[in-house]
Formats: sequence, structure tokens, C-alpha cells
Amino acid sequence: MRLKSISRCFAILFVFVILISVNASCISSNKLKESSPSSSALELSTGPVSDQFFEAVDLDTQISKRTIISGTLSDSYAILVMHGDNEDVSICKYNYDGTIESEFFLDIPIGYQFGSCKCLFDNKTLLIIEIENKCFDVYFIDVEKRNLQKSVHFENPAAEELASYIGFSGLKDNTIYMENLTEQGSELQGFDMSSTKLVFQSDAIHDIDDVEFFWIGEELYAANIRMPKRLYSFDSKGKMTNKNVDVDNFPFDVFFFENQRQFMIDSDGLWYVNEQGEIVNYLLWSNSERDAVAMIHDTRFAVTDSLSSVLVYSETGVAQILSPGKNKHEKKQVLKLACISDSQNEKLLWAIQQFNKSNDQYVVELVDYVNFPDESDYLTEDGFVDYPSLCKAARELLWKDVFSGNGPDMLVNVSGSSSDIVFEYLETGGYVIDLLPFWNSESDEWRKQFVSSAFLKIEQEGHLMSVPTRCCLDTTVIDGGCGLDAQSNYADIIAYMESHPEIRFLDWVTKEEFLASMLSVNMDAFVRKDTNTADFDQQSFRDLLKVCNEYCMTEKDKEKDVDAFLYLYTPLYDRDGSEFLYFKYGSFYEEGRDRNYEILGYPMNNGSFGYISISDTLSVTQSCKDQAGAWSFIKFMLSKDVQSYDTDRGELPSSLPVRWDSIDDVLDYYWHPKLHSDYWDEDYGDGPSTQIGYSDEEIQSLKDYLASLNHIYYPDSKIINLVMEEVAPYFSSQKSLDDVVKTINNRVQVVLNERGKTSG
Repeated sequence: MRLKSISRCFAILFVFVILISVNASCISSNKLKESSPSSSALELSTGPVSDQFFEAVDLDTQISKRTIISGTLSDSYAILVMHGDNEDVSICKYNYDGTIESEFFLDIPIGYQFGSCKCLFDNKTLLIIEIENKCFDVYFIDVEKRNLQKSVHFENPAAEELASYIGFSGLKDNTIYMENLTEQGSELQGFDMSSTKLVFQSDAIHDIDDVEFFWIGEELYAANIRMPKRLYSFDSKGKMTNKNVDVDNFPFDVFFFENQRQFMIDSDGLWYVNEQGEIVNYLLWSNSERDAVAMIHDTRFAVTDSLSSVLVYSETGVAQILSPGKNKHEKKQVLKLACISDSQNEKLLWAIQQFNKSNDQYVVELVDYVNFPDESDYLTEDGFVDYPSLCKAARELLWKDVFSGNGPDMLVNVSGSSSDIVFEYLETGGYVIDLLPFWNSESDEWRKQFVSSAFLKIEQEGHLMSVPTRCCLDTTVIDGGCGLDAQSNYADIIAYMESHPEIRFLDWVTKEEFLASMLSVNMDAFVRKDTNTADFDQQSFRDLLKVCNEYCMTEKDKEKDVDAFLYLYTPLYDRDGSEFLYFKYGSFYEEGRDRNYEILGYPMNNGSFGYISISDTLSVTQSCKDQAGAWSFIKFMLSKDVQSYDTDRGELPSSLPVRWDSIDDVLDYYWHPKLHSDYWDEDYGDGPSTQIGYSDEEIQSLKDYLASLNHIYYPDSKIINLVMEEVAPYFSSQKSLDDVVKTINNRVQVVLNERGKTSG
């Protein structure tokens, strides 16, 4: 587990931003009206949107792989505050062309946590505001002389026991404002910068902690950013004058104060409050090259005093300056890539940006369908968005567009998502196209760059309906003294478990989860494709059901188990820890390895096999306007730059690349851990790690094992759901095994017959 976290105040500001063209006439004025009919209405309005295009310049943040803490921007240069060498704070000064002008180090106690501090310019002096629970410090730094001028400590003398400062809310008229979370709720406190005395304290907003304070001119407001949104207003002394105000078309979720101006962010772009108290659009994400990083929930922004440029940066190290310029994409073919929010990651967004910059003919626009349903229709009783239900509604909209033939050009990560639509239906129905001709048009040398087991669908099905861009190696890890081996099947597992009654469970998955996984990997064992017949009426399927029923967890076990690992394994370790069997998800060990362990495959009907599961895929829809352009983007996603995105930035990916040379980059962390000590030391968090280096033979063995895999996780959801429905009475002891197997075989055959007619 990486020892990085995001502070509460920023973690709640998750903004789902969509890269779509915005019609100015569709962005209406934001009006706020009081819920009390006897009170006069409050109104805030927005001006027109900007048609200015913003170019992007990358900042080189890979200086010894340091971690960005905060950043700010002047009219002449940008500043990034990072953790430097020897625990010092690094102050990096960047020119507007992205190059580093200078760097210096200061020994000041700034925490590692992204979002724990804020930096900004005040009269050409760099201020770093460091939050420390019940107090905060402000450091005044002369960037030209590269020294610390002074530091000022602020502390509320009457701080409650459970109170905590959670965010910076503005610096106005020599008063610094901080959000304070107390037992009574969120409040705003203002301290005089000269005397450090508390000079302002607002009423607390009770029972809600998802609050942001902001100014419209001289008027103070607070917004509850949880749905349904509410607005609160205060007088000059901090007394609440209006509360629980209903909000019409008030879309802002992120607020930040910079250079005496209040800024706001919504799904369309960046806004600020002008001198007339009007909320004015500064830029639209769709009119900028850097709309990608704005979709990441930990993104931070800074704006120059003259409103000439914007600094955008994130915890993962991406930083750019957006400045007004010319749109170089106007004459390019736009290809829309549809996703659900869970499919987004910084690598994908970075890749889109790089592709759009480097390709002369095409530009990819990411369309997140989660932004289309009205969030207010999917609220829980506590006022939070029911995210699974929202995603389900978003998928339904996506499928509707795909089926109509008027949908996006490409889909991302559809086959691996928890979709209600069977991906095979998209394939057999002609809703996505076969990319095998494009694959075969490439050279043999190009195709040999990729892990063949990740592309098993070509060999097994003779088509390439979805192109994998990331994968996972799923295996079984056993004790070296275990009697199981690579020839073990379901019957061997039953025999092994019967001879070891002290092992309570086979795994920490439920009966249903294990059965679904095995069917997703090994459906060919029970469905004969050459004859299109069901073959569930065989002993190996009975053995599989017995393994699930007798040696896997029940749903009740899982529900009552707080820590499944300890719950399942403590009895074994209490004995002598010599024998246990469990499943290993992911790539390889990160905590070191025990040479007594062996990597085998999963037990299947005819021996044990590991398998590949696909994390990310890309598909091209029937309505794609330019299939060649879509393939050029897919090829870019398979390039070394994209596939090695994580390791190039000093991190290990959560799943494996599909390129061999990028996998080598991953394995090098295990092969030569001393060369990657920055990663391993930080990963362990309490000093130098003891990560054991793999030998040349072990690394090659892992690569050989990966190359030898001949199973892929690819669920046939319709058949699996049918099997689950019929096997439930067996798991609950209501039906016999033979009766259940017979029914499953008959029902699956009906499905196969229907498919045979369709394909014929």
C-alpha cells in the first residue's frame, strides 16, 4: 500500500469533467433563491462563456522523481513546491516554455501529503501555507534571493478538542481565511496576518462537512457540494443570514482563491468572480489542450494576477501551463472515445493529450457518460450520490447510442466493466467491428512486441473485437511442501482439502465468485464450440460445483468478516503455517517473497493453469467515422511511451502492460530493487526496504510462465448468469447436484441453439 493520501478537504471535491464541445447558449445563468418565501431572493448570474483557446506547455516534473506538494503562477514564471532530497522542500521555478530556470532547497517542515499546503504569491513574495491540524504556519519566501524571509505561526486559542483546519479559503485585506471543521460543523476563521489574532469567525454549518466557503465580491457564501446542493450566506461579522437555500443551475464543485480573486470550477470549465460580482467564464475545458488533467480528482489550479495563464498540476506529477493560443486541432478529424468514469486514469488522459499533439490528422475527444444523467435522481437518504446506480444509468445511455449507430467512435474498458450489456452481444450483433484486419496489416516484428497470451482471443475466436492495453496475471500461490502440482484438477483439490480438514476455506472468495471466475476462464471445457453443444453433464463440472459448495466462503462468512485474510489464515498460522492454499491476484509480490512458495495455475478440469485477465480494452463501434484513425489511436495506446507510463515516472502499475519491453521495465523493479530504492523505501514507509532481488533465472521463469498462459478471463455473461440462477438451490441444499446439472445443461443448450440460428 502506497503511503500517500489526499486530505479530506480535497478528497470530497471529486469533479467529473467531460471533454465535449459546449454550446454557449446551453450554459444558463445561475440563480439562487431562498427557501423561505418571506425573504428576499438572492441572485447570482453568469456572463457569457469564453471562446478563447488555451495551448498547453508541459513542465518537467521528473527531477529525481520528486513529489509535487503545491504550485502557483505569476505573470513571469511558475513555481512548484516539491519534496526534495534529504527531506528538504524543493522550490522549482519554471519558465513559460516549460524549462526549469532554477531550483533551491529549504529546510522547512512541509508534510508529504498532497493538498496539505497551499502556495501563492503576495506582493512578489511566495507564501506557503502549511496546515497542521489545530494550527497552521505561513512561510514567506524570496524566490529571487532563494531564502526564507520569515515564518508566522497561527493557532486558535479556543480550539475545540476535535477541531481541525482542513483548507485554505482566501487571503483578503491582510486577513488569511481557513476552513475549520468542528463538532458543530464547518466554519470559516480569519486571522490578521500581522498580529496573528483571530479577527473573524463564521457561524458553523451543522451536520455537513462537504462545505466550501467562497466570496462573491465582498459577500461571503458557503456551498454544500453534496447533492442536493445548498447555499449559505453570511454577513460581515460571520453571522449566517440565509441557510438551506435552494440552488437552481449552480454547478460549481471546486472553489479556490488566488490573487484576490475567487475562482470556481464546474464540468464546463473555469470561472471567476469579476469586480461587478458576476461569475465570468475564463476558459472551457473543450477549448484547451489540457482538459485531460482537469478530469483527475486530485487536480489543483493556480491563475496569474493578470488572468493570462493557468497552472494545472496533480499529485501524480503532471503539471502544465495553459496560455491563450491558437487551436491547432480545428482541421483535424474528431474521434469520440466513450467511457464510464471508472475507466479513466491519468495514463489514458495523458495519452489522449499526447496523441492529439503528435497526430496531424486526428484528435481524440473523451466523452464520460457519467456526466449525462442528472445526479439528483440518484441520491441516497444521506444526500450522497448512489454511484453504482448512476453508472448503470450512464451505461444504458451509452448502449442506446451505440445500438442506434449514432454513438461514439470508440469504447474504452467496456469488456472489463460491470456492464449490464453482454459484450459478446456487441460483438455478434455487429455493434463493434473486428479489428483483426488492422492487426494483420501490421508487420510481424510489430506484432511480436506484445504478450501473445493477452491476445488469445485472436487464436481462440479468430477475431479481435477489443484490443487489450493492460492485463493481469492471475495465478495460484502454494506452499512449497504442498502436494498439489501443475497437473492438479478439481478432483485433486477435493482430495487435498478432504485430507486437510484444518483448512477451513479454499479461498477468500465466495462460492458464487469462484464459480463465475472459473466459468469465465474455462467455459470451453463445458461448451463444445465445434458442435455448438452444452457439456455440463460431466464429472469435472460436478467436481467444480462441489469445490465451490464445500470449500469456498458463503456470503454470510464474507459479510461478517472484517479482515478476511486474518479470519481465514490465523488457524493455520497458529498450527505451524506449513500448508495453505490461496489465490494471488495482480502481478507479483511487492512485499518481498518467500522462496518456499510456488506459483502454479488455477485448478481446472484438466490440470492447473494461470490465466490472463484484461484490465483495459479499446473497441471501435459500428458508427466510427474513420476506422483507420481509430486504429492509429489504438496503436498509440500500445506504444512504449504509453505502456511504460508508470515505470517512467518511478511507479509500479496496478496491472501489467501488454508489451514485452514494458513488462521488462516492471520486472526490473524486482530484478534490481536497489536501482529502484526510492520506490521500495517509500513503499515500506519506515526506512530502507528489504525487497529481495529476483535472480536472472527467476525473472526468465516468470516471463516464460506469462508467455505460456493459454486461458483468458472473458465472461460469457448470459450463460454464467443462467448457471448462477440454477446452481443457487444446490448451494442452499434445496436441490440435488444431479438435478441442477441436468437443468443447466438443457438451458445452456437452448441458448446455444438460439445463437446458432443468429450466426447462421
